[in-house]
Order: sequence, then structure tokens, then C-alpha cells
Amino acid sequence: MALLEEIQATRIYEQAEAKANLFKKYLKHPKIKTIRHLGLMMAIELGSFDEVTLTIQKSLEFGLITDWFLFCDTAIRVAPPLIITDAQIKEACDILLKALSASGR
Repeated sequence: MALLEEIQATRIYEQAEAKANLFKKYLKHPKIKTIRHLGLMMAIELGSFDEVTLTIQKSLEFGLITDWFLFCDTAIRVAPPLIITDAQIKEACDILLKALSASGR
């Protein structure tokens, strides 16, 4: 209950769209087909399960935990907490871009 009261009091959810747009601003790579999102729940479409798997493996090597969707194995799932900072968004995007570039193909 305390968590819900804090969320309501701070209205932190109002920042979700701006933070999602920051992800979209930083995540520019030829392998990214599209980015779908609702707030900070995001799907980064790569087009194939193999590409998703390689990118997830490389992301883990570089220190970023991400995963795919059970219902869409061609997209990476990104669902950070609402309290993520702009600097953390930039860091996560840098790692994802590095992983995309390092995954070959």
C-alpha cells in the first residue's frame, strides 16, 4: 500500500512517456526495425529470433539484462523501472547498441 501511495504522491508515472522517447532517441541502429511501447514497456523489433538471441547474449556480456517476449520472439523486451534516470537510459542504450553491433550478421 505504501508503494502505491508513493507512486500516486510523486506521480512518477507521468515521466514514462518522456523516458520512453529518450530510449527511442538513443536507439538508432540498422538492425532495429521498429520500437513499440506503452510507457516504459517496450518491444525492440529485430526481425528474427536468432538476432534477438545474439543481442541478448551480448547484452548480458556487457552488463545489461534483457529478454524476449513469449508471444513475439523477434523482439527484445525492455521494461525498466519508472525511477530509471536519464543517465541510466543512456547507459542501457549504449550497451544495447554495442550488443547489436557485436552480434555480427
